[in-house]
Amino acid sequence: DFESAMLKVQGLTGATGDQFAELTSQAKELGRTTQFSASEAADAMGFLAQAGFDSNEILGALPDTLNLAAAAELDLASAADIVSNVLSGYGVEVEDLAAATDTLTNAFTSSNQDLTQLGDAFQKVGPIASNMGVDINTAAAAIGSLSDAGIQGGEAGTALRNILLKLVNPTSAAQSAIDELGVSITDSDGNMRDIIDIMEDFDRAGLDAASASEI
Repeated sequence: DFESAMLKVQGLTGATGDQFAELTSQAKELGRTTQFSASEAADAMGFLAQAGFDSNEILGALPDTLNLAAAAELDLASAADIVSNVLSGYGVEVEDLAAATDTLTNAFTSSNQDLTQLGDAFQKVGPIASNMGVDINTAAAAIGSLSDAGIQGGEAGTALRNILLKLVNPTSAAQSAIDELGVSITDSDGNMRDIIDIMEDFDRAGLDAASASEI
Protein backbone atom coordinates (compact mmCIF):
# COMPACT_ATOMS: atom_id res chain seq x y z
CA ASP A 1 0.00 0.00 0.00
CA PHE A 2 2.81 2.38 0.88
CA GLU A 3 4.75 1.69 -2.30
CA SER A 4 1.61 2.10 -4.39
CA ALA A 5 0.81 5.43 -2.73
CA MET A 6 4.36 6.69 -3.24
CA LEU A 7 4.32 5.69 -6.91
CA LYS A 8 1.17 7.82 -7.27
CA VAL A 9 3.00 10.72 -5.64
CA GLN A 10 5.93 10.20 -8.00
CA GLY A 11 3.63 10.21 -10.99
CA LEU A 12 1.88 13.40 -9.88
CA THR A 13 5.01 15.33 -8.92
CA GLY A 14 7.49 13.92 -11.41
CA ALA A 15 9.95 13.52 -8.53
CA THR A 16 12.98 11.36 -9.25
CA GLY A 17 16.24 10.41 -7.57
CA ASP A 18 17.07 12.27 -4.36
CA GLN A 19 13.82 14.24 -4.47
CA PHE A 20 11.68 11.11 -4.48
CA ALA A 21 13.91 9.52 -1.85
CA GLU A 22 13.35 12.55 0.38
CA LEU A 23 9.57 12.29 0.00
CA THR A 24 9.70 8.57 0.78
CA SER A 25 11.91 9.19 3.80
CA GLN A 26 9.57 11.86 5.18
CA ALA A 27 6.51 9.62 4.81
CA LYS A 28 8.31 6.79 6.62
CA GLU A 29 9.55 9.12 9.37
CA LEU A 30 6.05 10.51 9.96
CA GLY A 31 4.74 6.97 10.06
CA ARG A 32 7.33 6.09 12.68
CA THR A 33 6.98 9.15 14.91
CA THR A 34 3.30 10.13 14.73
CA GLN A 35 -0.13 8.58 15.17
CA PHE A 36 -0.41 8.23 11.38
CA SER A 37 0.98 5.40 9.29
CA ALA A 38 3.51 5.83 6.50
CA SER A 39 0.81 4.84 4.00
CA GLU A 40 -1.50 7.57 5.35
CA ALA A 41 1.31 10.10 5.02
CA ALA A 42 1.87 8.97 1.42
CA ASP A 43 -1.86 9.30 0.65
CA ALA A 44 -1.80 12.83 2.05
CA MET A 45 1.16 13.64 -0.18
CA GLY A 46 -0.94 12.48 -3.11
CA PHE A 47 -3.77 14.91 -2.28
CA LEU A 48 -1.32 17.79 -1.96
CA ALA A 49 0.27 16.82 -5.27
CA GLN A 50 -3.15 16.76 -6.95
CA ALA A 51 -3.68 20.31 -5.67
CA GLY A 52 -0.57 21.41 -7.54
CA PHE A 53 2.03 21.23 -4.75
CA ASP A 54 5.50 20.34 -6.01
CA SER A 55 7.88 18.05 -4.12
CA ASN A 56 9.49 20.76 -2.01
CA GLU A 57 6.13 22.29 -1.18
CA ILE A 58 4.81 18.88 -0.09
CA LEU A 59 7.81 18.38 2.17
CA GLY A 60 7.11 21.74 3.79
CA ALA A 61 3.33 21.37 3.97
CA LEU A 62 2.90 17.84 5.27
CA PRO A 63 3.94 18.36 8.93
CA ASP A 64 1.48 21.28 9.33
CA THR A 65 -1.22 19.25 7.60
CA LEU A 66 -0.51 16.41 10.00
CA ASN A 67 -0.95 18.72 13.01
CA LEU A 68 -4.25 19.92 11.57
CA ALA A 69 -5.46 16.35 11.06
CA ALA A 70 -4.51 15.42 14.63
CA ALA A 71 -6.36 18.44 16.05
CA ALA A 72 -9.42 17.60 13.94
CA GLU A 73 -9.25 13.89 14.79
CA LEU A 74 -9.47 13.28 11.07
CA ASP A 75 -7.55 10.96 8.80
CA LEU A 76 -4.50 12.56 7.23
CA ALA A 77 -5.61 12.22 3.61
CA SER A 78 -8.95 13.92 4.31
CA ALA A 79 -7.23 16.76 6.16
CA ALA A 80 -4.79 17.18 3.27
CA ASP A 81 -7.68 17.28 0.82
CA ILE A 82 -9.50 19.95 2.85
CA VAL A 83 -6.48 22.16 3.47
CA SER A 84 -5.34 21.99 -0.15
CA ASN A 85 -8.84 22.96 -1.33
CA VAL A 86 -8.97 25.89 1.09
CA LEU A 87 -5.51 27.11 0.11
CA SER A 88 -6.24 26.80 -3.60
CA GLY A 89 -9.65 28.46 -3.35
CA TYR A 90 -8.34 31.29 -1.20
CA GLY A 91 -5.11 31.75 -3.10
CA VAL A 92 -2.89 31.20 -0.05
CA GLU A 93 0.77 30.72 -0.92
CA VAL A 94 2.43 27.51 0.26
CA GLU A 95 4.91 29.45 2.39
CA ASP A 96 1.92 30.79 4.35
CA LEU A 97 0.49 27.32 4.94
CA ALA A 98 1.59 27.08 8.58
CA ALA A 99 -0.25 30.28 9.49
CA ALA A 100 -3.28 29.18 7.44
CA THR A 101 -3.51 25.80 9.18
CA ASP A 102 -3.27 27.61 12.54
CA THR A 103 -6.19 29.77 11.43
CA LEU A 104 -8.24 26.74 10.41
CA THR A 105 -7.44 24.91 13.65
CA ASN A 106 -8.44 27.91 15.74
CA ALA A 107 -11.63 28.37 13.71
CA PHE A 108 -13.04 24.89 14.22
CA THR A 109 -11.83 24.41 17.80
CA SER A 110 -13.34 27.69 19.01
CA SER A 111 -16.73 27.47 17.29
CA ASN A 112 -19.61 25.04 16.74
CA GLN A 113 -18.21 23.22 13.71
CA ASP A 114 -15.65 20.64 12.67
CA LEU A 115 -12.90 20.80 10.07
CA THR A 116 -15.03 19.15 7.39
CA GLN A 117 -17.79 21.73 7.85
CA LEU A 118 -15.23 24.54 7.80
CA GLY A 119 -13.77 23.16 4.57
CA ASP A 120 -17.24 22.99 3.02
CA ALA A 121 -17.86 26.62 4.00
CA PHE A 122 -14.59 27.83 2.48
CA GLN A 123 -15.38 25.94 -0.70
CA LYS A 124 -18.45 28.17 -1.14
CA VAL A 125 -17.02 31.52 -0.06
CA GLY A 126 -13.22 31.27 -0.41
CA PRO A 127 -12.72 32.55 -3.97
CA ILE A 128 -15.26 35.37 -3.58
CA ALA A 129 -13.87 36.49 -0.21
CA SER A 130 -10.31 36.35 -1.50
CA ASN A 131 -11.16 38.43 -4.57
CA MET A 132 -12.82 41.02 -2.32
CA GLY A 133 -9.72 41.28 -0.19
CA VAL A 134 -11.23 39.64 2.89
CA ASP A 135 -8.39 38.24 5.02
CA ILE A 136 -8.56 34.46 5.57
CA ASN A 137 -8.53 35.01 9.35
CA THR A 138 -11.54 37.31 9.08
CA ALA A 139 -13.38 34.87 6.80
CA ALA A 140 -12.70 32.00 9.21
CA ALA A 141 -13.95 34.08 12.16
CA ALA A 142 -17.11 35.04 10.25
CA ILE A 143 -17.77 31.41 9.36
CA GLY A 144 -17.28 30.55 13.03
CA SER A 145 -19.85 33.15 14.08
CA LEU A 146 -22.36 31.80 11.59
CA SER A 147 -21.67 28.27 12.82
CA ASP A 148 -22.32 29.32 16.41
CA ALA A 149 -25.68 30.63 15.19
CA GLY A 150 -26.51 27.20 13.75
CA ILE A 151 -25.57 27.97 10.14
CA GLN A 152 -22.85 25.45 9.34
CA GLY A 153 -20.84 23.91 6.53
CA GLY A 154 -21.69 24.85 2.98
CA GLU A 155 -24.72 26.78 4.23
CA ALA A 156 -22.41 29.08 6.25
CA GLY A 157 -20.16 29.61 3.24
CA THR A 158 -23.14 30.44 1.02
CA ALA A 159 -24.53 32.83 3.65
CA LEU A 160 -21.23 34.69 3.99
CA ARG A 161 -20.82 34.83 0.22
CA ASN A 162 -24.30 36.35 -0.12
CA ILE A 163 -23.55 38.91 2.62
CA LEU A 164 -20.39 40.02 0.84
CA LEU A 165 -22.02 40.21 -2.59
CA LYS A 166 -25.06 42.12 -1.33
CA LEU A 167 -22.90 44.63 0.52
CA VAL A 168 -20.76 45.48 -2.52
CA ASN A 169 -23.63 45.37 -5.01
CA PRO A 170 -26.75 46.42 -3.09
CA THR A 171 -30.19 46.99 -4.56
CA SER A 172 -31.46 50.57 -4.52
CA ALA A 173 -33.65 49.79 -1.51
CA ALA A 174 -30.72 48.18 0.29
CA GLN A 175 -28.50 51.18 -0.48
CA SER A 176 -31.14 53.47 0.96
CA ALA A 177 -31.20 51.42 4.16
CA ILE A 178 -27.40 51.51 4.34
CA ASP A 179 -27.36 55.28 3.75
CA GLU A 180 -29.99 55.85 6.45
CA LEU A 181 -27.75 54.04 8.91
CA GLY A 182 -24.80 56.18 7.80
CA VAL A 183 -22.54 53.18 7.13
CA SER A 184 -19.87 53.20 4.42
CA ILE A 185 -19.25 49.86 2.70
CA THR A 186 -16.24 51.02 0.67
CA ASP A 187 -13.26 53.23 1.45
CA SER A 188 -12.20 56.40 -0.37
CA ASP A 189 -10.53 54.30 -3.07
CA GLY A 190 -13.71 52.32 -3.73
CA ASN A 191 -12.43 49.14 -2.11
CA MET A 192 -14.57 47.16 0.32
CA ARG A 193 -13.80 48.02 3.95
CA ASP A 194 -13.02 45.30 6.48
CA ILE A 195 -16.21 43.26 6.99
CA ILE A 196 -15.75 43.34 10.79
CA ASP A 197 -15.54 47.15 10.76
CA ILE A 198 -18.68 47.30 8.61
CA MET A 199 -20.59 45.03 11.00
CA GLU A 200 -19.43 47.06 14.01
CA ASP A 201 -20.65 50.24 12.28
CA PHE A 202 -24.02 48.60 11.64
CA ASP A 203 -24.20 47.64 15.31
CA ARG A 204 -23.36 51.16 16.51
CA ALA A 205 -25.93 52.59 14.07
CA GLY A 206 -28.65 50.44 15.65
CA LEU A 207 -29.25 48.00 12.81
CA ASP A 208 -32.64 46.35 13.32
CA ALA A 209 -34.19 43.26 11.76
CA ALA A 210 -36.15 45.24 9.18
CA SER A 211 -33.09 47.08 7.88
CA ALA A 212 -31.02 43.92 7.93
CA SER A 213 -33.65 42.11 5.86
CA GLU A 214 -33.80 45.00 3.41
CA ILE A 215 -30.03 44.96 2.99
